[in-house]
Amino acid sequence: DAPQQLFEQALSASRQGSFAEALTLWDQVLERTPQDAAAWSNRGNVRLALGDPRGAISDQDRAIALDPANPQIAARMVQPLGQWRRFDAGRQAKMKAELSRVVAQQGLSKNTFEMASKSLNG
Repeated sequence: DAPQQLFEQALSASRQGSFAEALTLWDQVLERTPQDAAAWSNRGNVRLALGDPRGAISDQDRAIALDPANPQIAARMVQPLGQWRRFDAGRQAKMKAELSRVVAQQGLSKNTFEMASKSLNG
């Protein structure tokens, strides 16, 4: 499959909630295009949906490292972390720590800062 077509398939599976299938597809996308920040971010969201917050955070960190000036990438990290209340106490602590790390970042867009702060404190 062409990388863009595979990306669209992975995105579709993610949106439909077919997370196991989506994870496999995102893995394939990243094998072909490892510098694609959006793919890393989307795979991170899928990993979180599958109950893997550590993997999700790792993927989101990779996405931010690849495209640090893109506020959409940071926002994609904040949205799933804002669901920390749905997880057990151990995962909650890790997710809140990541939100705190996001809030403390220098050069963060105002919108991302507000999203992270509200997610953390709300």
